Amino acid sequence: MTIQIDLKRNSGAPSLGTHLFKVTKITEQMDTPSGFPNIMLQCTCQDKGPDQGKQVLLNVSMSPAAEWKRDEILDAMGFPQEGKIVSDAFMGKMFRANVLIQDVNGKERAGLDNFMPYAGSSPAQTSLPMKAPTPVKSGLPARGAKVEEPPF
Repeated sequence: MTIQIDLKRNSGAPSLGTHLFKVTKITEQMDTPSGFPNIMLQCTCQDKGPDQGKQVLLNVSMSPAAEWKRDEILDAMGFPQEGKIVSDAFMGKMFRANVLIQDVNGKERAGLDNFMPYAGSSPAQTSLPMKAPTPVKSGLPARGAKVEEPPF
């Protein structure tokens, strides 16, 4: 018998910088060294090009000390500010984040930081329309114009 192995793989991390990600797998970890459960999110890069399909793991800790990071992640994924969710609610959520290299138990691993909403994901994540900036008048007088000194 001959087993065929597909040699195409998405190994390696996305390149450093900001990318669009989608949560494609969720794993709950109840027994952790900290004593608080974790939700491991497999995040797949959605950018077109060489990084498309590459994956990064994101740990969402339920530790009170990690609340700031958890809040940043929940905001970026467009979750409401009140109520409760279960871990399955992360599935399919899209967000933007910066890929960086971090030390995990003495090994360099790709990680995510600076989480940002993805405007095309849900109404809660759509940014408000921006007003065009008001043109700034130059503080310099026209060439040859008479300049008056301030009275002080």
